[in-house]
Amino acid sequence: MKIGLLTYHHSINNGATFQTYATVKALHSLGHEVVIIDIRQSEKKYSGLKNVIADAVKAKRFADARRFRDKYYPELTRRYYSVDELRSDPPAVDCLIVGSDQTWNVGISKAMAMAYFLDFGSDSIKRYSYASSVGVETWNVEQGMTRHIADALKRFDAVSVRERTGAKLLNEVFGINASVCVDPSLLFDGYPELSGQIIGRNEIVCYKLDRDSVFFSGVRKLKEETGIPVRILSSLYPVLGLRYTYPPGIPEWIRRIAGAKLVITDSFHGVVLSVLYHRSFIVLLNNNGKSSRILDLLGTLGLQNRICSDASSLSEFYSSLEPIDYSVVDNKLESLRAASWAYLKNIG
Repeated sequence: MKIGLLTYHHSINNGATFQTYATVKALHSLGHEVVIIDIRQSEKKYSGLKNVIADAVKAKRFADARRFRDKYYPELTRRYYSVDELRSDPPAVDCLIVGSDQTWNVGISKAMAMAYFLDFGSDSIKRYSYASSVGVETWNVEQGMTRHIADALKRFDAVSVRERTGAKLLNEVFGINASVCVDPSLLFDGYPELSGQIIGRNEIVCYKLDRDSVFFSGVRKLKEETGIPVRILSSLYPVLGLRYTYPPGIPEWIRRIAGAKLVITDSFHGVVLSVLYHRSFIVLLNNNGKSSRILDLLGTLGLQNRICSDASSLSEFYSSLEPIDYSVVDNKLESLRAASWAYLKNIG
């Protein structure tokens, strides 16, 4: 079956690219032909001197991302610049799938939102979501848009979301009973075809997307008290006293996290990689109302005790951490995977 996949495929965000790769890998493993529907979200812009620095850094990141897409992505459709273009000239496919990532977070998709609710193509085309994330805990979309989304969702053959909070919202707002499936990146035990050999390193790896002075002060203190070097993966530029990796492409990103002694992250996929590669990790949540996806994953796997509420207390938190019993975590994950693969196998 030829499937048109709609997701955040064209990004320098490693998590978005990684989950696209994993989704395609899963669908290919089930014997489907996959084409990625080429509609894109704009990247974050800075201003002033920071924009000049960001553009210089992003030039390499865009090049890395382009090489990865060229090597690992399947065919793309023509480029679509609006939902209207999709409606007037939809791709010729047997089935449409949207997901994973925050494809149902209207605050992110904005003018493109209805594309991600598959509001295009004929009624004869099968429509599914796989592990789509709403990304928020409360539904704050205006009534007109909500009605349009409700109409679009009625055309779906089946709906699955990534988080229990998303399933709850869909039930409350739209009366839909959605399946809860794992993020596609969790469908597999690991990604040796991307990472190559994993080498363990005695270092603390920080994959922290939102950083401030409290965070940097906290990790410096942790470094001093443990004697373990700290490496920053996600900063645009080096930080005094800390090791630095120029924003890495997917292969090195996986290797660095998979080989770390400790991972500190506020990223959903940072947590995913930590779990897949059995790392000790600490989650520093951001107070932005968008942490439901991480909280749900940690709750499902019984890892809520990895959440540190205050970056300034990282040293104390680390000293009290107990080792993770990954035999228990893996058993829970296998059960979730089985249900998710069952959902995917029923597509068609």
